[in-house]
Amino acid sequence: MVMSNSFVNNWRQESPDFEKKVGVIPFPTVPGGKGDPSDVNAVTAPVWSVSSKTKYPDLAVDLVKELTSTETAQEYANKTGSVTAVTGVSSSDPFVKIFSDLAQNAKYMQWPYDQTLPPDLAQVHLDATQAIFGLTESPKDALKKVEDKAKEVLK
Repeated sequence: MVMSNSFVNNWRQESPDFEKKVGVIPFPTVPGGKGDPSDVNAVTAPVWSVSSKTKYPDLAVDLVKELTSTETAQEYANKTGSVTAVTGVSSSDPFVKIFSDLAQNAKYMQWPYDQTLPPDLAQVHLDATQAIFGLTESPKDALKKVEDKAKEVLK
């Protein structure tokens, strides 16, 4: 899974007939290749955290506990079609089941790179990626901007 499964609801709203044309397959293996075919680049949703600087740590923790309760996570999954990391949450949606199985059986899950970066650097990374795929900048020029921003932000 190269992106979150949130795109499922997008196509259902924007082009319901598109679903008949969609399938899910794992990346193919290469004879003699390295790596584990169960590895995925994906996210489960949502991710909650509490700032160490919050004025209300107890209330914040209570909120996270509620948001990660099985009941609330199940309701969230039902409404959004998301795979959650909360044990005991399931879906009757065939696509969500496939994505959930991929996540459950993965020996390693790589989070999207931009999600691991400080916001300012993440935006430059996203802009550079768009510029490369949009053919408006060379990879060398686009990634130079990312490198420069990283030097500034990650002092």
